Amino acid sequence: MKTKCVLFLLFILPFSSFSQDTIKNPGRKCRFSFEAGAAYKGFVKPKYISPDSYSPGDTYRDHQFDRFTRIPTFTINAGISMSVRLSKHWTFTTGLIYYLRKDVYRMDIDSVINYYKPMSFPYITGVYKYNYFYNNIEVPFMFGYRFKKLTFSFGFNTSLLSYRKTIYSYVIKAGSYPVSYETTRKTVGGFENAITIYPSIRIGYEEKISGHPVIFYLGIGISEFRWTDFYIHFQTYPFRIEIPSPETQPCFYLQAGVQIPLKF
Repeated sequence: MKTKCVLFLLFILPFSSFSQDTIKNPGRKCRFSFEAGAAYKGFVKPKYISPDSYSPGDTYRDHQFDRFTRIPTFTINAGISMSVRLSKHWTFTTGLIYYLRKDVYRMDIDSVINYYKPMSFPYITGVYKYNYFYNNIEVPFMFGYRFKKLTFSFGFNTSLLSYRKTIYSYVIKAGSYPVSYETTRKTVGGFENAITIYPSIRIGYEEKISGHPVIFYLGIGISEFRWTDFYIHFQTYPFRIEIPSPETQPCFYLQAGVQIPLKF
C-alpha cells in the first residue's frame, strides 16, 4: 500500500521528497477513494450581458455576447482521489477527476432576427445560443482539517486537459416573400491548452454504511481563473489559435458529492 501511495504522489506532485517523507513517517497513512458529485453554477453579477461590457480593444469580447444572457448550468464529476494524513488533524488530497463543465449563453430569437446583421453566410441572420461543454481532466489540491467526523477542506482544482465541444444555434433566413426564418445548429470540437484553476472550500461528514466508511460533502467553488487567453484547436487547420469566449465572468459552484474509500 505504501508503494502505491508513493508512486501516485510522484505522478501528481513534482516534489518526490515531500511524498516519501509524508508516507514513511510513523502513524501517517494515505487513502484512495472513489469520488462522484455534481454542482450548480450560478452568477455573482447580473446574468444579462450589456453592450460593451468587456474591456475595449478586443472585438470578440466586446461584441460577441452583447445582449446575451448567461444561463445557470450543472456540473458533474467522477474520479479517484487520494488523501494523505499529514498530522493528527491535517490531510492533503489530490487525484485525477473527470469534470463535465458547461456554459450557456442565450438571446431571444426575435431580437436576433430584428437587430443582428448577417454572419458568415448571407442566409445566416445570427447566433441566438452558445453551448460550451468542457470535458476536463482535473487535479485537486486540497488541504483538510479533521475534527471528529467533520473535515473542513480548502484548495483548488487545476485542469490538465480539456476537450471543448461548442454548439452554435443559428437563425436562418429561409424565404423572401414572405420573409420566413428557420433555426439550425453547428457543432465544433477541439482540445484546448488553457490551464484553468477552480478554487473551492468543502465540508465533509464521514459515516459508516454497512460497516464501510462513506464521506458526504458540500462545498462552494469560486469563479474560475485561466492562465492563458488562447486555445489550440485540432480541427481543419492544425493548431488554430482562437480567442475564447468570456467564461471567466464572476460565478460560483454549489457542490455536493460523496467519497467512498477503496480497499486494496
